[in-house]
Amino acid sequence: MVDREYIRKTALPGRLVHPEDFPAVGNVPQDGPQVVRRVSEPHLYPQEAPPRPVTGPYLEVIRAWLVEDLQAPRKQRHTARRVYDRLVAERGFKGSESIVRKIVAEIKKEIAPKKGFLPLEAAPGEQAQVDWGEAVVRLGGEERRVHLFCMRLRHSGTPFVHAFPDEGLEAFLRGTVWPSSSSAESPRSAFTTTSNRR
Repeated sequence: MVDREYIRKTALPGRLVHPEDFPAVGNVPQDGPQVVRRVSEPHLYPQEAPPRPVTGPYLEVIRAWLVEDLQAPRKQRHTARRVYDRLVAERGFKGSESIVRKIVAEIKKEIAPKKGFLPLEAAPGEQAQVDWGEAVVRLGGEERRVHLFCMRLRHSGTPFVHAFPDEGLEAFLRGTVWPSSSSAESPRSAFTTTSNRR
């Protein structure tokens, strides 16, 4: 058997590989230069799907069941166990449940609807996220509760935090102006989460 990892690490790309190049690999002469070349240059030899003598005849049936399940309510879809039970009962399947589980996982991954997303990107100075927090601080020897105006610039992730006595509109407007005096990246728009505190 060829030590595939040793050959991959030792072979140089674009160079013909011969068994005598690898004296440390015991069985290379019996395997021949074609095997060594296939291992060292896998991009030239595409992998063939392994034959599935037991499950091959059932692949299309399983795929059809799982495709139909995409339209069914979530609780009524086939599990791997249910697919196995149906294959045994309806088709006389003789294979193991574990191989059916692997096949169901592969097919579900292939047919699953692709999930979309929107990247949250912004140009410098375009957006900021604002929220309020609370903290207890010691001012003049006594403890006081202050409201923290927390703003994070979307592009750079730079945080700004400022303490105010309340969460009023004046504090909010002061908070959005304060970072622009200390940074070249002042936001044109800010969005906040709703606060249920009062």
